[in-house]
Amino acid sequence: MKIEKSKYVSLSYVLSLDGGEEVERSDPKEPLGFVFGFGMLVPGLESQIEGMQAGESKKVVVEPEDGYGVVVPEMIRSVPRDQFQPDMEIEAGQTYASQTAQGIIRFTVKSLDDKEVSIDLNHPLAGQRLHFDVSVSEVRDATEEELQPVLADCSSGDCGSCCGDCG
Repeated sequence: MKIEKSKYVSLSYVLSLDGGEEVERSDPKEPLGFVFGFGMLVPGLESQIEGMQAGESKKVVVEPEDGYGVVVPEMIRSVPRDQFQPDMEIEAGQTYASQTAQGIIRFTVKSLDDKEVSIDLNHPLAGQRLHFDVSVSEVRDATEEELQPVLADCSSGDCGSCCGDCG
């Protein structure tokens, strides 16, 4: 059986960057399981594994535009230091989360002084070429129970990248 829309896929992966730095890897005992074709992976990886079968492995390179996007300079901002809790320890290079009216946002601190904190709202991997080493362990028809959450997201308009072409 081949990977295609609405199939349940289980795969192991290692994600690294151009310099060879490993960023993430799946637990060897618990491969990543998901229903394919509903935007649950970065688009460049999803398009490259379509058609693979259980037992196959592949090295995939994903350009920034098809991964976590390019760095958007307007998403790097200066925020007054007093917008943070006074006793909060803030360090350059660290990633933090904050609750806003729009939900939780994540940001990385670029630099700071006593008056301002420069934050980057881009995804931490924005602008990076991604190197995936993937091994497919399972491809099968998704059960109704597995399909229900992704189809519910689509019907509510919260469809990730499937853009209304769900089901």
